[in-house]
Amino acid sequence: MKLRPLRLLVFVVITVPGLVGLVLALRAAGPLIDLVRAELARTPEVQEVEATLIAWTRAGTSPEQIDAGIARAFAEDDVDGAAVWLKVAEMTGYPVRPEWRARYEDETSTTSIAVRAARQAVAGAVTGDGRGLSGLAGAFAADMTFVGDLRDIGRELWHFGSGDPVDELALGLSGIGLTLTAATYGSGGVAALPRGAVSAFKLARRTGRLSARFAERLGRTVADVVDFPMLRRQVQEAGWRDTVMRTGAIFAAAIRRDRLAGLDEAVSAAGRVAGRVGPAQSVELLRYVDDVPDLRRIDEVSAVMGDRTLAVFTVLKRGALTTMKATIRWSRRLADLTATVLFGAISLIFALVYWLRLLLLGLLYGLWWGCRACLAAR
Repeated sequence: MKLRPLRLLVFVVITVPGLVGLVLALRAAGPLIDLVRAELARTPEVQEVEATLIAWTRAGTSPEQIDAGIARAFAEDDVDGAAVWLKVAEMTGYPVRPEWRARYEDETSTTSIAVRAARQAVAGAVTGDGRGLSGLAGAFAADMTFVGDLRDIGRELWHFGSGDPVDELALGLSGIGLTLTAATYGSGGVAALPRGAVSAFKLARRTGRLSARFAERLGRTVADVVDFPMLRRQVQEAGWRDTVMRTGAIFAAAIRRDRLAGLDEAVSAAGRVAGRVGPAQSVELLRYVDDVPDLRRIDEVSAVMGDRTLAVFTVLKRGALTTMKATIRWSRRLADLTATVLFGAISLIFALVYWLRLLLLGLLYGLWWGCRACLAAR
């Protein structure tokens, strides 16, 4: 085979950029990886998170979806739900039909608010199953005293005595809440923040807003705090009448107070959320919590978005949680390093394909001449 100048030129033109690209890519890969790692490890800035959440919310909804959400809320007599969708419209800049705004203003007049809030709040306080945000607020208010806890403890202890299934999570949270209520009064309100968080957990459980995964996680923690076997023995020994008369004392004996610290992280995060968005909305937000890290991210989102937090989650659902994970900010240095690595990778791929082609042709030529030599020898 003769070495042709054109083939030699093609080999050089492809090989040299491939080798140069390989060197440049190897040199740029290290700094690029370090830069990406630094970006992913950083804490997103408040303005960055807010802008991202607003942009995602706008992209995730439409005027038609907002209109349907408002219509559904009014049909269910959930004015607070309509307010959430109006907040979505305000954030995204999408138009709202004038009749919806007029109806909302009418529904939120002083008289309408008083009548609706009283009706839903009483229902929430009595049953603990608040309907709408106003009903949740009523149930929450009852829970912040001993009334709600005693109501729920009595319900579950009746199940103890009758042999019916007992919701140990709800029972445990009620007992812990009763203990914290006493601590709140004894501390002059200092313990009100964690007390409110326990109520939020319990209401979310009773109203089906607590996810199965978080309920399981919370249940393990509660079971560590409440000695349920001891509680069962005490209820059986005391009898139903004495149990009702001495609920606080019987339950207090089953609380492992030294283990209440196990609830600290979840309770603190939920308490901060409730303080920013209100107790009823904090219960709604528990729909999107699967574990304590999710609760921590909702806490961080609420610190940025305030009373717009539920509006964001209504549209984005659990997708809103990802904004609290750092994203990679595009910069000139990142662009240069990325371009260098891509150039090197592409050049090397072209060179490899060309070299593999030459190798394959070489093997085929070798087989061809080998076969011809064997035939000639015969």
